[in-house]
Amino acid sequence: MPLTKITYYNNLTDIHIVKNNLLEAEIWYSKTVQMINDTKMKDDQKQRLLVCSALNQASLLLLERRLDETEAVLLSVSEPLPNRMRIEKCMLFAKLYISQNRIEDAKPNLQFVIEQGNKLCDVSEAEEILAALK
Repeated sequence: MPLTKITYYNNLTDIHIVKNNLLEAEIWYSKTVQMINDTKMKDDQKQRLLVCSALNQASLLLLERRLDETEAVLLSVSEPLPNRMRIEKCMLFAKLYISQNRIEDAKPNLQFVIEQGNKLCDVSEAEEILAALK
């Protein structure tokens, strides 16, 4: 039950980030992290959940334009990652670099998302962003 609740809270955080509702996203993010820290589980499960929450934290920080903190969080997410998480991390790096006017640094990240994203919605977003940068 706790893992289902953690996933639910994480998904609520995601939804509020997409809707740009930062206050609600921060509330659900905090609940997610608290649940992860309070729940006994296997180390690999905990690590996977912490990576998911770190990516949400990076999304929140990026929306708040706290760019140095965003970069620090993204750099703290260590490889190897499942492909879905790696794609999300690359997309966040691309958006961060664009926010910092580091366009050339953003392009390889967008290209990775396009090449590895398969049928994820991130692919079309990355294609649109990359086309706009040319």
